[in-house]
Amino acid sequence: MNNKTKILLALLFVIINSSIYFLIQKTTQFIIKNELQENQNILHTHYEILLESQTHISYAIYKSIMRNTNTIELLAKSYHATQDIQSKNRNTLKEELKEQYKTAKKQGVLQLHIVNKDTISFLRMHKPNKFGDDLTEIRPDFKYTNETKKALKVFTQGRVAHGFRNVFPIFDKNNIHIGAIEISFSSDRFEWYLNNISKIHTHFLINKNIFDVKAWERKDLVVKYKVSAENKNFMLSFLYFKEDQCIDRNILKKNHVKKEIALNMIHDKSFNVFAKDAEEVIVASFLPVKNMQNKTVAWIVTYKHSPILHSVFLVSFILQIVVFLLSLIIIFLLKEEILSKKKIQRQKEKAEIQTQKIEKKDKELQKQYDLFNEVLNSTNNILFITDFKNVLFSNEKFKNLLKIEKRKKYATQDGTFIMHCVYKENCPTAPTCKKNFNILDLFIVVDGFLHKELLQENESFVSLIKRTEEKNRIVSMMNSDCEAKAFTIDITPLKNAKECLVSLSDITEIKEDLVVVHKKAYIDGLTQVYNRNKFDELFEEEFKRSKRYKEPFALAIIDIDKFKNFNDTYGHLLGDEVLILMAQTLNASVRETDVFARWGGEEFVVLFKNTSLQAALEVSLKLKDKIEANEHKTAGRITASFGLTAYKDGDTQQSIFKRCDDALYLAKKNGRNRVESV
Repeated sequence: MNNKTKILLALLFVIINSSIYFLIQKTTQFIIKNELQENQNILHTHYEILLESQTHISYAIYKSIMRNTNTIELLAKSYHATQDIQSKNRNTLKEELKEQYKTAKKQGVLQLHIVNKDTISFLRMHKPNKFGDDLTEIRPDFKYTNETKKALKVFTQGRVAHGFRNVFPIFDKNNIHIGAIEISFSSDRFEWYLNNISKIHTHFLINKNIFDVKAWERKDLVVKYKVSAENKNFMLSFLYFKEDQCIDRNILKKNHVKKEIALNMIHDKSFNVFAKDAEEVIVASFLPVKNMQNKTVAWIVTYKHSPILHSVFLVSFILQIVVFLLSLIIIFLLKEEILSKKKIQRQKEKAEIQTQKIEKKDKELQKQYDLFNEVLNSTNNILFITDFKNVLFSNEKFKNLLKIEKRKKYATQDGTFIMHCVYKENCPTAPTCKKNFNILDLFIVVDGFLHKELLQENESFVSLIKRTEEKNRIVSMMNSDCEAKAFTIDITPLKNAKECLVSLSDITEIKEDLVVVHKKAYIDGLTQVYNRNKFDELFEEEFKRSKRYKEPFALAIIDIDKFKNFNDTYGHLLGDEVLILMAQTLNASVRETDVFARWGGEEFVVLFKNTSLQAALEVSLKLKDKIEANEHKTAGRITASFGLTAYKDGDTQQSIFKRCDDALYLAKKNGRNRVESV
């Protein structure tokens, strides 16, 4: 072999190895980029879901307080009142809000705070003995809402705690601004959810500079916070995990990783880093949390072991060694060189397919976002003059709603209401074109709305309106497209006449929004059965009723046997399918009078109304058998254990659930797939 050939072979060897190394690095970087982006997307999605959930919860609490308590009246009266009257009003309001605040805390609410329009603290439900301090310079969120009269949601740092605050303006019945209310959630709630529900190791990094020095040195905060391993300028909370999980054995403490984290934090944008050693690869996702001044004061950090990246690095290392050895053989064997090229080509095609899949997925996600739009309806009221038999005058909104023929009068002398007959043909449940038809026939007979069947003997519709609370003055009508519409109704009698001016304001969308809010508050999102909040409400009602009228009821807690095995073996998606199948089986089997709900995790609960322990035992045995008979196509046979008890004289709600838990424990102890009663 001459020198020229040796040089060519050496060049070929170098070119082959360099090319393969470059390809491996590119492929590895591509996979790393997608893995990091996926982790960032998961963190961002969970963050947005939790923020949206807190927004809905706080708005619902705010609306409930405004409607169901005397907050507006008491706050308004206290503005110019003496200190004694203010104290009396404050204590009255505190008692009114006690139960709502207790319920709100169960939903993760940390603070409920009311200030007047001058940003003077009126009532802290979390610290009722502290009031009267001016928060104008301390609480910019309150200051903003009082100045702009707009709601605000923002992450902010208090004197000893940090969290997500929702601040709403308060208006009196004349729509005059009188103050603001804060409903806030601690950042600990985010950590709890992501750590315990989503099973994602998560913690908050709080900027050390926002801690008040004296407050930070208090014993409760020294125990709770410590300088984070990621960045010395941030503090780390140890509420849901031990210190060695985030500091002592943290491979992210490596200097080059810490430098990368510190450099990225300067830009105040989401980012990911990863660190690896011989045993594992950890991906850390960082999401900035900003305050009202759009300044990053905290970071949400998630840690995740990445088997994918660990495998990529291992395969990359092995592949480089293999390619090195193969390239030596390729120099002597042309056949091996061709096979090696084919292998490289296959790798390229696989990478292109993977790229196409990712691009397709991105397009589908973009398409879903583009489908969202708002439907705007006119807010102009429907107006007409009527004696509640004939319509004497109306605006175009009324005519368009019912497709009334354009004539000088809407009724003939014999009282016939003139409408298109196509209205009847398209909507069989709508009023017909008949004699003696009056305007009250347009109001649909349905619960929750005013209609003619609610009239007492010889009572007029005007009288019905007057004896109905203003918030309940609602009617429902069919439009010409056979769609039920909801309206608030306001009636003004005309002077020296029997006729009235009727004003209808379309609130169909508001009613639908209330249904959605109610569903989110009381329906379990996965199984579509009642959630724990709704069950607690119904159980409390039944407990009081049974205690008062001495009627029996029974309670059963149902736990899916070895549910963790389903998740560990088949994954959480199949675990969700098992929960849905369980809920469908039980919901279809219990009586309509009974209350069935998801209690939490893999536990469900059934309230057997007006039922003895023996009768409930017989029903529970049947339910157990139906669960066992309803096999999952992948997981196979599903069984459940029942803990059963019944109401006894002298019981409290806690004692009933304690006996139920004891019975469930006994069922588990005695072999599962059985019913035990205590």
